Amino acid sequence: MARISHIITALATALLTCKGQFVYDCPLEWVSFGDHCYHFVFYPTLPFDEASQACHQDGASLVSVNTGEEHNFLVGWLARYDASEMYEWYTSGLQRGDLRVWSGDGDSLTPQDIYWIIDPATELQVSRTFPEAHLVYRYSDEDKRFGWAWASRTQSLPYICEINRDEVYRLYQRKRDFSYGNPSPNPGAWQIGPKFRLVSPGIVFAGRAKQITLECSAEGNPSPSYKWYKDYATDREKLVTATVRYTVTNGRLTINDPVEQEDPGTFTCVAENSVGKVFSPPVPVYFGFLNEFSNTKPGSRTAQLYQGAVIDCSPPSYNPALVYQWMKNMKQNIRPEMNPHTFLSENGNLYFSEVQAADAAEYHCIITLVAPPGEELASSQPIYGYSRGIQLNIQGEDANEFGPDIHDDFPTVFPQQPLRGKEMRIECLAYGRLPLHYSWSRVDGGTIPMERASFTSLNRVMHIADARLEDSGTYMCTVQGPKNVGTKNITLNVAAAPYFLFPLLDQHLDVGSHLTWVCDAVAIPRAKYAWYRDGQLLASNTNTSLGVQVQNNVLTINSADPDKHSGMYECVATNDHGTMISIAQIRVLSFAPTFDKEPIESSIMGSVGGNLTVFCRPEAAPQPTITWERNGSPLGTSGRAQTFPNGTLVLQGLSTGDNGVYTCKAENSLGTAQSSGRLTVLTRTTLFQRPSNTQVHQNSTAFLPCQASYAVNRTDLIYAWYFNNYLIDFNNDPSLSIAYQGGVEGLYIVGATYDHEGFYECRATTVYDNVNAHAYLTVMGPPDAPGGVHVHSHVGTEVTLWWQMGPQAEHGEITSLYRIHFSSNYNPQWRVLVDSISAYTTTFSEEADWQRYIIQANTLSPGTRYQFRVTASSPTFGYGEPSVASASIKLEDAAPIHAPEFVSGGGGSVGMLRVWWLPLAPENHGGYGLYYKVFWRMHRNPDDMWRGTKNKIYGDKPDRYGFVWFHQVVGEDYFYTQYDVKVQAVNDMGAGPNSTEEIVLSAEDIPVTTPQNVYAEGLNASAGRVYWDLPNNTREGMRGQVQGYQLNWWHWGEDNQREIIRFIRHYGTERSGVIIGLFANDDYWVDVQVFNTAGLSRPSGRAYMNTNYEAPLHYPDYVTVMSNGPDSVRVSWRGVSTVQIEAPVSGYKIWYWPYTDDIRTATAVQFGKVFSGIVDGLEMDKIYKLRVLATSDGGDGKKTPPTLFTLGGMVRFNPETSEVMASATLLKPSLICIVLFSAVSLYQV
Repeated sequence: MARISHIITALATALLTCKGQFVYDCPLEWVSFGDHCYHFVFYPTLPFDEASQACHQDGASLVSVNTGEEHNFLVGWLARYDASEMYEWYTSGLQRGDLRVWSGDGDSLTPQDIYWIIDPATELQVSRTFPEAHLVYRYSDEDKRFGWAWASRTQSLPYICEINRDEVYRLYQRKRDFSYGNPSPNPGAWQIGPKFRLVSPGIVFAGRAKQITLECSAEGNPSPSYKWYKDYATDREKLVTATVRYTVTNGRLTINDPVEQEDPGTFTCVAENSVGKVFSPPVPVYFGFLNEFSNTKPGSRTAQLYQGAVIDCSPPSYNPALVYQWMKNMKQNIRPEMNPHTFLSENGNLYFSEVQAADAAEYHCIITLVAPPGEELASSQPIYGYSRGIQLNIQGEDANEFGPDIHDDFPTVFPQQPLRGKEMRIECLAYGRLPLHYSWSRVDGGTIPMERASFTSLNRVMHIADARLEDSGTYMCTVQGPKNVGTKNITLNVAAAPYFLFPLLDQHLDVGSHLTWVCDAVAIPRAKYAWYRDGQLLASNTNTSLGVQVQNNVLTINSADPDKHSGMYECVATNDHGTMISIAQIRVLSFAPTFDKEPIESSIMGSVGGNLTVFCRPEAAPQPTITWERNGSPLGTSGRAQTFPNGTLVLQGLSTGDNGVYTCKAENSLGTAQSSGRLTVLTRTTLFQRPSNTQVHQNSTAFLPCQASYAVNRTDLIYAWYFNNYLIDFNNDPSLSIAYQGGVEGLYIVGATYDHEGFYECRATTVYDNVNAHAYLTVMGPPDAPGGVHVHSHVGTEVTLWWQMGPQAEHGEITSLYRIHFSSNYNPQWRVLVDSISAYTTTFSEEADWQRYIIQANTLSPGTRYQFRVTASSPTFGYGEPSVASASIKLEDAAPIHAPEFVSGGGGSVGMLRVWWLPLAPENHGGYGLYYKVFWRMHRNPDDMWRGTKNKIYGDKPDRYGFVWFHQVVGEDYFYTQYDVKVQAVNDMGAGPNSTEEIVLSAEDIPVTTPQNVYAEGLNASAGRVYWDLPNNTREGMRGQVQGYQLNWWHWGEDNQREIIRFIRHYGTERSGVIIGLFANDDYWVDVQVFNTAGLSRPSGRAYMNTNYEAPLHYPDYVTVMSNGPDSVRVSWRGVSTVQIEAPVSGYKIWYWPYTDDIRTATAVQFGKVFSGIVDGLEMDKIYKLRVLATSDGGDGKKTPPTLFTLGGMVRFNPETSEVMASATLLKPSLICIVLFSAVSLYQV
């Protein structure tokens, strides 16, 4: 980029057109061609909408290509300077539907075939693959040139800006600010309207929330006053006033003990001063809830050993969001990162890539209520819930290698609609034999942003932080198994709540002037706009009397009037994903010309034979007419003296005869002013443009002018620059360069940092003499780190923190906010303790040089040693670097201030109440000797008093999952009884708060009820189904919750031999179950036992069961496949005959599946006792496998060997040689290759 910058350096002088109009050269880093200037922006790359706004900010637009010469110029520049030939470059060309247009100038986009690097037919097809296609310059390796192509709106690319030379003045014109027209140089005397610098995020209150705090803060002069409204700008609008529960203080609204029925709503802060009024973005406050899981035990899940499985959480209703965790047997947290075969999805489901024998267990889903990203949850305790146990049963034997098969739920993305600025979580999970290795890629030509991407859960989850529009695209998940590879794609489209790449700028208008104000937000879908003045809506059809026209995002004022148009304006951009507000002030100015701020220098020096430029820069509104006089006579505009409409005077070829008093006169309708300076033409070199003290924003560009008048015909001149008295070596510092701005030579400081702040000296030297001038550069940015951070005092857990801002700590802007971080001796990681502390709340009269903040009691824990550091922020530049850490301070020991969390329980031996909880972190112990007390009482029994533990329960030895356990004998008569339970932490200094009360069930007892009405029947030759009732499913009968049923069976001749009885267990509450692994045409006795966590009931009465005859022992033969239609084939076969031990054939089945898939994905088609059938729903150019089998009451018979076929019919082959013997009529040659490749595996199924 530096090489290109030197090549693009603009010319040094201004030009005169034939009409005498002053026309600027293209500025630094812009390239001139014809009557336009072009800016080729390599970095940063931007999506189309942001690139368009970046050009608009300079008064330019994305390039419109109107002639062949212009196209050739652009292609030539790119060929020379885009050396990598890897970039694509945005233009303003776009296609939306059938409309093709250059959005930069509105001209129609006429396709020129020779400009494209793809053929016209392909070009048309590609353009219609995007909802909105954008024309780019792309390099073609085939054609070895740049040309036109299409790209999507969200790709992040370099771009080309274009501006007419007649409008280049926009890049140079003096920018007005609040000092313009203000006689006082003191900013404290300027009238500045309110603008928000802090507005609270949305708040969800739930559970036992004690308090909600909303805060807004605005800058302005005079200081704004604040009001809060509920449901602002609606028919339900209500001003929030102080009540028993509501407190309003300096922009802070506090709601104590929020109530679900009264307090939810949308709150808006209104800030107002004498200049105008503005309102904040809406702050939603709403009630969150989490209902309880059903008390009915979920049905069990059955999985095949070494196959994939999923357990769904099925949470109760909730609002707004949940996070999920799973526990196994209420003892073991499921940790997918440590168990490669398990996966916990953001959707709450627990997946198993392959089920293992050890996975047979009871699983509990744990849910915790959380706030969505960007909002806060107000609750005194975590709100969570546990599901009843979900039993996972394992059956079957070892399986063959299979997979990886990516599950139908994946890949998937959370949230379902990714949003710009938020995190995207993309998940992938495959079933298959381990090990499975996951990787991610993009298949649409884009790249994964590795600087923002992270991978967790063994690469099954890809996180992309701070999602951007260019992250839209197609991502591929690849899963590598022991033998095979599985891939699957997901296409993501990142949407965006409105955001302003370039917010509205304050406007300082001349009275009577015209303003076209464009409010341009980037939003997907596109934003809808509304304009407000001092809080009042400016509707498009009701502003005639105001002289304001509103059309979507454009506000027009034809003749600015201070009474009608001065004030605060807000542009509100809204789409489905949010609302953003841009605020700016309009000042309509009307005053006579004045030279008070920039008078003509009283003494002007020039050199004989040299040139001289004198600027005339009065302030005036409306703009004045400027004329020049010499010694009281009008100065002509021809010859060696030229005057320009902007007030600039240029004198060429100076001689001593040009000496005299030069006067600039400025006149408008309100008055006249003039300023004079005496020109002395000397025989030595002089500086007529001198550097002046300058301010620049950090990382922005500053310009210090320095231009000499000298005898150009008899000597050369060189410039040298010094920084703090050291000569600048431009070769060693690429951020510094000499170039031109508006025809004036000077020093550019690009990407200014605090290290660039200091004194700069310009020295102009000829062979005869030299001259110099200096100026100070101030770099404006976020404040320096505060100093002297220390704990001034502390009482209990209330800590008073003091710090200082040094005299040079603020860089051009006052400190507005502070942020306090903390760390402790138990957790050295720095964390945010208090954010967005208003600076005015930290000042106090006793010590004017210090700031202080009182950390409220119970924010920190007693008995812990803390360190603090502070970061300062300014309204424009944000937070700077953190301070040096304070000295550590240990708070006095005291009783704990935190309660134990995640209290739950259940299970154990009969007569036992079992409770567990997460112990307090050491940081929250409050002191030495921490232990726990557990309290319990019967639920909903007012006569039962709270009872508590007598012995201390220490939490220093939690189980391997981090929980502390407690067991209490309550007696066998109190089996399966609900108890209210709470836990309290206690240390040597006293007891802390109790946890929330939870309902825990005591242990279950063995059921005394037994299943009744047992009935059994054969299902097929090897299985039977058993039915039963459970008439006494009560607490007294079941003595717990039904976990499932055990089906016992034995042969007819083995009666009363319980030790040889076989059994199978069915988990859940179903009243029937299947027994498998039986012999054909055999007689059995069966009985049923119900069980809970305590054990089995007595067996039921027995029932007789007889299995069916054998399934067909032979498979059909002579299978043929013939084409039958556009999506079907006819399959024929010869039937099978049965013998005495087989059940009669009742029909036939065809199993078919794509040859690349596993047989477990097969589709089964049932037929009666026929010998042919139609298989439909097939796809062209795809090879399938099929197998035919006979079926009967004994079950499915043996299957035929696999037959390969397509829509054209059978594919025949020799399995020993893999030689294709004959092809079906419609088989395409490309498919033959697939057949040869796959033939080796045809008989593996």
